[in-house]
Amino acid sequence: MPSEVSKPYISETQTSELLERVFGLAVSRLSPLPSYDDQNFHAVVPGRGEFLVKVTNTEDSCNAELLEAQTRSMMYLQEQGLPVPTPLLTRDGDIMSLQSIDCGSGDCKYMVRVLTYLPGIPIAKIPSSPQILYEAGRSAATLDKVLQGFEHPSLQSLHRENFIWNLSNIPLLESYLDALGQEPTSKVVKEVIQQFRDKIQPNLGVFRKCEGAGSCLPNLLD
Repeated sequence: MPSEVSKPYISETQTSELLERVFGLAVSRLSPLPSYDDQNFHAVVPGRGEFLVKVTNTEDSCNAELLEAQTRSMMYLQEQGLPVPTPLLTRDGDIMSLQSIDCGSGDCKYMVRVLTYLPGIPIAKIPSSPQILYEAGRSAATLDKVLQGFEHPSLQSLHRENFIWNLSNIPLLESYLDALGQEPTSKVVKEVIQQFRDKIQPNLGVFRKCEGAGSCLPNLLD
């Protein structure tokens, strides 16, 4: 997992200048969006619409194959009729651009993408119900089924070892249990991890790997 140091902290002024210079976008409003290890903005461009600006952390920015595969998979999903963000090309016709930016501690390299913006409410902000959980599961299954037809030379880069968002790495979450303190959910999480270790981990070799289900997170922006 990328360290806290690798997360970008780019100002709105820097971001607006970058968007005009690299993507040809004259932004009228720029608002920060939630993020985990990247930095995200909601950009409004008169006459062009709304966009999601994604500045990737320094660690993942070094892995162009990974980001290429991620972005191409979104383009594939849109081609198959799914409502997903897709990239806006740079002035040079690229789907992303590696930029050297000073966030206050010297220049660092960050991969920048501009994606179409999909308005909506993050699932984490919706009261949970059986119907909501069913719809979330059905969406994840549809995503996985469609992605079975996706092919790319760098597809294997999506299967990262020791990556906590990879569902096959559930036991790695044990190092974060202290964050739960004495909350009642702590016991449940420990039991789930142990069941995974006892029943699932020995049989991982017989399961088909999914390309997208591990990305069905509560806010879907990281």
